[in-house]
Formats: sequence, structure tokens, C-alpha cells
Amino acid sequence: MMERTLAAAATTKIGEKVRLNGWVNRRRDHGKIVFIDLRDRSGIIQAVFTDPLSKQPEVEELRAEYAVEITGIVVER
Repeated sequence: MMERTLAAAATTKIGEKVRLNGWVNRRRDHGKIVFIDLRDRSGIIQAVFTDPLSKQPEVEELRAEYAVEITGIVVER
């Protein structure tokens, strides 16, 4: 089982797979790419969903203040 990572700590884990839990602070849909600002007690981090992930029903339904768990690879911005 993968250990949960705080948003603030994820920035030091570039290239690693992490699991983030928090609330959707903001969602921006640009067609083939969706940005989610995920907020937890340590701060805010941006999750990016590209085609075909951006078209998944779970991603399309996300709205502000939804509680979510996201697993993915940390990429330097």
C-alpha cells in the first residue's frame, strides 16, 4: 500500500509515484487537458489530466470542494 503524500512534500518527489488526498480547490477544463488544484492541510498542488484521462467520467464530474484521492507521477513544472 502506497503511503499518502502531502501536497507540500510532493514537490520534493519529482519522478516518483505519489498518492495525494485533499479537496478540489479549483477545476479548469481546456478540452484535451484538465487542471485540478488540489488542497490539503499543507498547501495546494496542481494535478494535470491529459487525453484520454481528461475524458474519464470521474474527472469530468469533479467540482470544487469534492474530496478526492489522486495517484500519479510528480513532474517538475
